[in-house]
Amino acid sequence: MKYEVKISGPVNIELSADEVTGVKFLSDSPNDANARSSELTLSATVEGKILYDALTEVQSDQLAAWAVKDHEEESDYATVEITCTGANASVARKVTLTSAFLAAYNESFNGNSSIGRFKAVFKQVKTKNSAFTVE
Repeated sequence: MKYEVKISGPVNIELSADEVTGVKFLSDSPNDANARSSELTLSATVEGKILYDALTEVQSDQLAAWAVKDHEEESDYATVEITCTGANASVARKVTLTSAFLAAYNESFNGNSSIGRFKAVFKQVKTKNSAFTVE
């Protein structure tokens, strides 16, 4: 599988198939039986490589900056579009979080390599769950 991630909103980022190494989608709800249908959490975890080259802009820099912002205003949310393509270049899955915030972000680097790693967890705003799409 190859993955591409496009984020538009307070940050505009395009992560290519060379940068994204894995994607996980999750729908979850609390164990409280009364809240299971109304407290659904939709999220996507994107893992990838930070390909540092002094001659190019590193897309994850924008993710790191967005991660430390408060997400209090509607303008702080982004549209996150994740496309998974198979070996024959056909789209296997396309997921769009329409009002997403960056719930968790981490980076790691090895001093002997110019390639780092990142992990970003995007969550859909619960009041906008009906706009979340899967194709």
